[in-house]
Amino acid sequence: MHTYRLTRLFVVLSAGGLLAIALMWGLFASSTQADSSLMPAAVIRYVSSLGNDAGNDCTNSQTPCRTVQYAVTTAQAGDEVRVARGTYSGTMTAPSSTGVYSATVVLTKNLSALLGGYSLDFSTRDPQANETILSASDAPRKFVVFMGDVNTLVDGFTMTGATGACPTDCVIFQYSGGAMWIRGGAPTISHNRIENNRAYYNGGGIYVSRSASPTIAQNVIASNIASFHEDGGGIGGGISVLSSSAIISGNVILSNKADVRGGGVDVENSIVSLTANTIGHNQVISPTNGRGAGVHTSGEMLVTISHNDVFSNSLPGGGGSGLEFNGPAVVDSNYIHHNRVATWGGAVLIGNHEQPVTVTNNVVADNVGGSAIWASNYGDVSIINNSVARNTGDGILLYVQWTRPATASARVINNILASNGECGLGAYAGGGTGLNFTVDFNDVWSNNKGAFCSLANPPSGSHNINADPQFVNPTQGDYHIRFGSPAMDAGTNVGAPTYDKDGVARPRGRGVDMGAYEVMQPHLAINYSNGSPGSYFTLTGTDFPPSSTGTVSINGHVMTETIPVDAAGGFVFRLNTTEADEGRYFVTVSVNPSATSSFTLNVADPLRPPEGSGPVVAVPAGIAYTKFVYLPSVRR
Repeated sequence: MHTYRLTRLFVVLSAGGLLAIALMWGLFASSTQADSSLMPAAVIRYVSSLGNDAGNDCTNSQTPCRTVQYAVTTAQAGDEVRVARGTYSGTMTAPSSTGVYSATVVLTKNLSALLGGYSLDFSTRDPQANETILSASDAPRKFVVFMGDVNTLVDGFTMTGATGACPTDCVIFQYSGGAMWIRGGAPTISHNRIENNRAYYNGGGIYVSRSASPTIAQNVIASNIASFHEDGGGIGGGISVLSSSAIISGNVILSNKADVRGGGVDVENSIVSLTANTIGHNQVISPTNGRGAGVHTSGEMLVTISHNDVFSNSLPGGGGSGLEFNGPAVVDSNYIHHNRVATWGGAVLIGNHEQPVTVTNNVVADNVGGSAIWASNYGDVSIINNSVARNTGDGILLYVQWTRPATASARVINNILASNGECGLGAYAGGGTGLNFTVDFNDVWSNNKGAFCSLANPPSGSHNINADPQFVNPTQGDYHIRFGSPAMDAGTNVGAPTYDKDGVARPRGRGVDMGAYEVMQPHLAINYSNGSPGSYFTLTGTDFPPSSTGTVSINGHVMTETIPVDAAGGFVFRLNTTEADEGRYFVTVSVNPSATSSFTLNVADPLRPPEGSGPVVAVPAGIAYTKFVYLPSVRR
């Protein structure tokens, strides 16, 4: 307010001459650099279902307000609103230049945060233990939360009850947005449950539009629906992003439905990063126009999809059951499995545009229908270092039917295409268009209808192999390859990603491995090579498969203790030799692969004290390989 008054004064005096302008500019500059105490301090506002709105400024946790919207309306920019457990409903109407929006909570001012999950006395915060529900009314154009050009953090709520009930004007109007409409601004939406909502047209769970740039992180977005009265609507059952940008990370996007496209997520003309999400059991309903059951993208903006678990999404017709791209994309390090398409298409569908798509380090396995990766009417596709296995159709299908101004280009390099129900790789061209493709350094093994099908020319490379890649445990979803696999060191470094699906640097050995994973070559270090019986030895493992469990064996005897491997592939444990005999010991830690270290026990060697930390494994008696025997020297 202080700055605003000075600004007005500056404008008035500026008409009086340059001297006044210079004077007032100095005053304005000094005022903007003044002590922050001149600005109103941020205030915490409290809301409880047991509170009272009448005459309340919501600033006392002992006498909180009753409704969330009242506290939001009372708050000033920069304030924080804390909401205790309970259910909050009702609607607030906010007129704007494009319509009137109604929601349980309307946010059009920049609060610092709107936080749920508090206990009734506000002494603790735990959104799981203190469920805080925002419930919308059953009427069209009523959201749970409407956010207009704000940057507020919204965290710790359950948002439900937006039903998108369609009146007679649905033939004319679209009612986009189910639980939440983010219209401009850069808010953060985190740690919420957004479930059982419905929108007519876009975004059953969350609708992002008008150049918004939200961060949507660590939410559960489940059982939401986007529908319309006829085919052509019903987009983005879980999340719809239109002409905006978004970071979508760490969410569980589960069991959402859309009539036409994007059962889980739909992205249109937007720059979006989808990272480390669980995207499963989403559906698209239309058997004729349905596309992209898990994720669907379109437009000329780059979409990056990495490190997601995309599974059990389904289409009743053709298209992309897991991921579908109709625009430029980087698709890296995802696990895409058990998705289902009824007719054509596949788990990953790339098509209908000429912008580049790069597919690297993915495991595409155990999908049903179509092809695992179907590139249709594409312009520029690179499919490099993927493990594509045990799908019912082709591993990869390159299909170009349109007459294009330039030959479609594809690079298929360093992949494992194994045990698929039809061909390892198929390529088809029609409509007067040729195929320009490089197929090299791939392991194409045991596909039901052969390695390469319907290729106009034989594969261009001479480094493809046909050998069992030796997956660790494919029936349990482990598509790492074993140490010594024919695919190990058999790829090319040229064009290969510099890391694998686990984030391990490539190459690890003489060359890049084929497939999504580099073979780990673990190392087991020991702090001492000898000691007397009763010594402690500390063993440190590195480069083991991350987040696994190691089995310890000593001189071929398997110990009952197991060793947990951390997310970086490391561990530390100790050996207690109190009961052990003199002799030589070989210690092996096995996950897959294994590593071995050794030590000797000799009464003449120092007694090694315990060092470091970690589990302790006792070396039993009677398993030493060699005892030391001291013979007298004989002189002749």
